[in-house]
Amino acid sequence: MSSMATYQNLLIHGPVELGNGWHRKKRHLFLFRDYLLISNTRCKNILKIKCVIPLHIVWMDKVEEGDSEAKKSFLLGWPMENFRATFPSLEQKEKWCSFLERNINLTKEKDNQKTLELPIFIKDIQHSPVAVTATSFDTVNDIIKKTLSIIGITECENEYLLSFNSGKEEAPFTLLGKCQGQSKM
Repeated sequence: MSSMATYQNLLIHGPVELGNGWHRKKRHLFLFRDYLLISNTRCKNILKIKCVIPLHIVWMDKVEEGDSEAKKSFLLGWPMENFRATFPSLEQKEKWCSFLERNINLTKEKDNQKTLELPIFIKDIQHSPVAVTATSFDTVNDIIKKTLSIIGITECENEYLLSFNSGKEEAPFTLLGKCQGQSKM
């Protein structure tokens, strides 16, 4: 953490409410060039760092219309985590969207040369696993499409799920469509 803070300028910071289902927590976000830092908001003089997330593994998506907070919110995620980020105002949400999108893309462009061969095990198919090459820009949906193409299925990719198992958990973790598949490895 100290080397990250020493060499990077703070781009933007501000309050946010991170929600996951009914569970909501007030947090404070700090955006650096390559990292998103999340802290608590309890003490005015002392911030306890909760997470430091490299931007190349962060993804964002729109919140579907529904409640009054949707206009001030977007989905924010990284491997094994996803939240609904709600900001105090529409203007702050748009500012955060702009800064995050720009810096996520810049970080991924630096990593774009990196590829990884992912072994994909397909339930109920004998010639499993298949190897799929992923880049830092590939989403879970992209990896599903590549996998289906390799096994000869060219449609209905929305009917398939991609799950991840690190070997530590009993059950695989289903990945969301906007997650970056390579960041799980």
